[in-house]
Amino acid sequence: EVLRQGMEPLAFLRFLLSLGEIVHLATLCDAMPQADDMDPRYERGDRLLVNKSMPVVPDRDVLLLTDKDDMGCQRGLVRRLLAIRPDGYEVRSYNPPRVEILPLAEWPFIYRIEASRGR
Repeated sequence: EVLRQGMEPLAFLRFLLSLGEIVHLATLCDAMPQADDMDPRYERGDRLLVNKSMPVVPDRDVLLLTDKDDMGCQRGLVRRLLAIRPDGYEVRSYNPPRVEILPLAEWPFIYRIEASRGR
């Protein structure tokens, strides 16, 4: 929410440093989420701030990633998480509107989205 209100990403990182040490920071440039069916508040090219230390909980937006394939490519999706089930993640897509189950084996990485920032 802070980034949506206009805080610059570097200012946000400085704020995090004032709270303690940042042990690891990674960008996911090679995992561009598909933009056509995610929540309308996100657009292709938006920068997402994900937090690996925050729990992934229902009714929050998440970034789901596949393993890298033989070519080193990784697919990513941004979805609203509805439930975590034994057989997969129940998520909502927006275009077309639908609820689907994404298999855990195909989407082994899931991260909670804390904020987004326009291009």
